[in-house]
Amino acid sequence: MCSKDSSFSLALQNVNLTPLQQSILEQRYINVVKAMKYRCKLLSIYFNVSRFIVTVGSLIVPALLSIQYTGTSTESQGGQTISYQIYWATWVISLLVTTSNGVVSMFKIDKKYYYLHTTYEHLRSEGWQYLELSGKYSGFYTPTEKPTHENQFIFFCHAVEKIKMKQVEEEYYKLTDSHVPATTPPLNKESTNANDTLVAIKEKNLDSLIPPTPLKPILDTLQSLPPELLRELLQNKSSPRVEDGQKQKQKQEQNKNQEEPFAQGRVPMSVVLQETTAAEQRVLLPPSVLLSP
Repeated sequence: MCSKDSSFSLALQNVNLTPLQQSILEQRYINVVKAMKYRCKLLSIYFNVSRFIVTVGSLIVPALLSIQYTGTSTESQGGQTISYQIYWATWVISLLVTTSNGVVSMFKIDKKYYYLHTTYEHLRSEGWQYLELSGKYSGFYTPTEKPTHENQFIFFCHAVEKIKMKQVEEEYYKLTDSHVPATTPPLNKESTNANDTLVAIKEKNLDSLIPPTPLKPILDTLQSLPPELLRELLQNKSSPRVEDGQKQKQKQEQNKNQEEPFAQGRVPMSVVLQETTAAEQRVLLPPSVLLSP
């Protein structure tokens, strides 16, 4: 193990965690980082060697071609002319250049090189942020509690698994929803509940490789909503904005403050009638008052 991994393991020994959490970090997180580091080393060798061959060979081949047919008849000790040797050297170098370029393109070594190195550094950064209780592990997920390694452990595990599953999808196969339509079918007026939509949402979430967040499970929230409200939200395809909710709350408080003096009898009814229109009077006053002369 290199100095980077050993320093992380040494710092991990001084963290106050349960034996189960300690074992999870050692068996899952550290092993994932080690495997990612090993792959990064191999890709670094392949990528740098192939890039060196392509770059240098592309410069040497034109130079050799320019001096291959110079009309010289000088012979070497083996009885072969210099032009003959240059010919085969040019052929070998051009073959190496073409082969290296083809292997890099076929296996996408350049793409994997950059992506895996980025993922590896991302995993290392997540681990050190968790040990230091900095960044998003400084109480961002638990604003009402003091951040500790124990209460931030579940969020760290979720972040690691999310990074790993994204790497799997990006490198191997992106799982798509095969039996669930891309867009949820809108509920018509004749439908009496939203069970079909909830089932579709469940199946779509089960098909995803990336684990759901432990913060706010959206599926549980949708299940707790009344069917009428869920139907209205799906038909509108947008949730109410927070600003609208705040404005509505302020308006309710304002109306409540305006109604309290009238309920306590501190404001004469004549003032109320003067400040209201005819339409508002029909709403505020009972029919018996409006019909009386």
